[in-house]
Amino acid sequence: MKDSSRETSKATGKGTRGVLIGRTRVGNQTTAATSGAPSGQQERHRKFSTSDGNFPREIAREQWQDFLADFSAEHDGWNSDIEVFEPNQTSRLEVHGLPFEGVSIDLQQRVTAISAGDKTSDHVQKLIPATNRITALNENEMEIEALDRTRILVHCHEPTTRAE
Repeated sequence: MKDSSRETSKATGKGTRGVLIGRTRVGNQTTAATSGAPSGQQERHRKFSTSDGNFPREIAREQWQDFLADFSAEHDGWNSDIEVFEPNQTSRLEVHGLPFEGVSIDLQQRVTAISAGDKTSDHVQKLIPATNRITALNENEMEIEALDRTRILVHCHEPTTRAE
């Protein structure tokens, strides 16, 4: 069994909990993101807003899971770039233009997992051990810093729709 998995549901949204759009697992912890509230109900209230314009903003540790779940739900399927900055080294672009799948954290182990790519052949998962800081840079970018000062920049940009 893999340490990470991604499941999607094509549910109709007529249940009581909305539509499951993604599930990310790190170790034994699973996070789920939902979208499209059931008919007759308002969209789920996001616990963490990225639309207040207060950027950059360091996310308090007790808000990491809520922030990452909301960021994942808001950017699911968007094109993403993941860039790694290691101390005393040049940066490297590890992901360019792959569909963003989500980001989650195992708080006990302090390991963050970022997933991109919607096909087995292009799927990438970046693990950040000893996560020390998470910063919202703007509505579509975040930075995750490890204890060793390695920084991972996640940039999501909305996919362009093609005219038919």
